[in-house]
Amino acid sequence: MLTAADVVRARLRISRHLQASPLKPSFWLPHRVYLKLDCVQPTGSFKVRGAFNKLYALLEERAQIGRVVTASSGNHGQAVALAAQQLGLRATVVVPDTIPRTKAAAIRRLGAELVVHGPTYDAAEDHALQMASQSGATYVSAYDDLHIMAGQGTCAWEILEAMPEVDLLLVPVGGGGLLAGVAVAAKSIKPTLRVVGVQPEASPSMAESYRVGRLVQVDYRPTVADAVVGNISSRTLEIAQRWVDDVVTVPEEAIFRAIKLHALRDHVMVEGAGALPLAALLEGKVRVEARETVVLILSGANIDPATFREVLDRSDDT
Repeated sequence: MLTAADVVRARLRISRHLQASPLKPSFWLPHRVYLKLDCVQPTGSFKVRGAFNKLYALLEERAQIGRVVTASSGNHGQAVALAAQQLGLRATVVVPDTIPRTKAAAIRRLGAELVVHGPTYDAAEDHALQMASQSGATYVSAYDDLHIMAGQGTCAWEILEAMPEVDLLLVPVGGGGLLAGVAVAAKSIKPTLRVVGVQPEASPSMAESYRVGRLVQVDYRPTVADAVVGNISSRTLEIAQRWVDDVVTVPEEAIFRAIKLHALRDHVMVEGAGALPLAALLEGKVRVEARETVVLILSGANIDPATFREVLDRSDDT
């Protein structure tokens, strides 16, 4: 099981390459809200935290690891590609054919081999696992790995160091690695703090599994929050059930509106996944008391330019 000590070790490893991301106040919301800007990390996503921690851990365990293989909807692939480049390793990233072109181009630009396979993240993951098994390469999961989770948990450690009075963390959820790491790190420091995960209604794997108390495989639909599409693992669910206070879902229109509001009022560009916490606030999916301090984790900024233009052109009450 993931522990706070794992997160401490992760901080020591990744500090060689990554600085703490900013914590910015959002003045227009009716609550005391701060934005954790992991969208300004080197690859535009929090994923670099887990990727650097995992590859460093592999190098500590073995003198030679050769090639690493991973599956990604985009952000994790960029993170593994960057970490491999910086640490002198070779990387192969398997992606579904729905990946935004900007993310595919970024993975190639960082020196990784890009393999496009299948219509969904799950299909790409199955192919990546098969490739790793057949070639003897080391598979690096995007979420179902304790080193990955511990690396993502360093985000919460930074928040609590900068703002110990925080009462509520809202966390985007895909496979559950960020949620697991953040919840363990945050509640180990401040047990009274609430941690709530947010998913799109179009891909509610963690929300449905958390609700019934067992792993549920869901059918998912296209969503502007493409970075969090897919199913979860029994390990991330187990950690969520122990440490997380709730997991909620939000509709597509709320995600679009949240992206636009972040751009126009916070002057921050985020992708769909990064806008999930604000969407949950806007939809009233999370109870917030008048005097509470809330932190939204803005997990990524890698939105396709055409999608961002579509978001800004939408007519609504922003």
